[in-house]
Amino acid sequence: MSQSLAPGGGAGPGPTRGRAVTPLGRPTIRRRPGLTFQQGQRVKLRYPINDAFPAGTIVEIHGFEQAPQSATQRGNQSTEWREIDSDTLYRFLKRELVTRKRKFQSARIGNQVIHHNALSLSPGGQPADHAIPLRAMVYTTQIIQTINSHDDTATARAKTVYEVPIGTLGCTSGYATRKGGVLYGSARSNVTQNFYVVDFVLQQARWEEVICSAKKEFHNFEALSATEEAQYAARIARAPPPDRVTHFEEGLQ
Repeated sequence: MSQSLAPGGGAGPGPTRGRAVTPLGRPTIRRRPGLTFQQGQRVKLRYPINDAFPAGTIVEIHGFEQAPQSATQRGNQSTEWREIDSDTLYRFLKRELVTRKRKFQSARIGNQVIHHNALSLSPGGQPADHAIPLRAMVYTTQIIQTINSHDDTATARAKTVYEVPIGTLGCTSGYATRKGGVLYGSARSNVTQNFYVVDFVLQQARWEEVICSAKKEFHNFEALSATEEAQYAARIARAPPPDRVTHFEEGLQ
């Protein structure tokens, strides 16, 4: 059985879900004359819905549905949805900047491979005097320009080049080559000839829609002031920060 935290019943709270979107300007509003709030309108929650939607959260109306019929309804009462506040539940969402992490793997071949001298086995240390084994934790000793070979199927020339800062923790996962298209299966005795595939983390921030699973009656919302509307519009119009490469973490895909 569902449970509501806000007065007036309605469908109860539940988990939220999100999908990535591009930040947009003022959404198109579809008018429904019998309803207080309209499709795409930005409003503020008067009451808490769940942990993800506390009171005061600015949300956008993204749909409507007919409220459940009363079990004590008289036989001569119409069950037709009139699309007025008394027989309508509002669906809503919020937009938030979400930061996610995923695996980043340096170039396997080409000019962006990582040379032995760019890695150390300790923070701030010198390059090792021997070949670095696979699955070793390493630290970058210089700024590295490389591509993400983990999930990008484009040619090396078309891929985005990322900057790996000095002191970034990585994990060696393979041996690389700068020419010939041959990936070496093991390190070479002359360390100056060794190039490595190193795993890091790619951190990305994106605007996402978080759709609330609860549906609520009109009195759970209030209209925004002109100042609140302008501040909200400016916030979601901001571009997210650029992607960045950061320290290795186990288990990322």
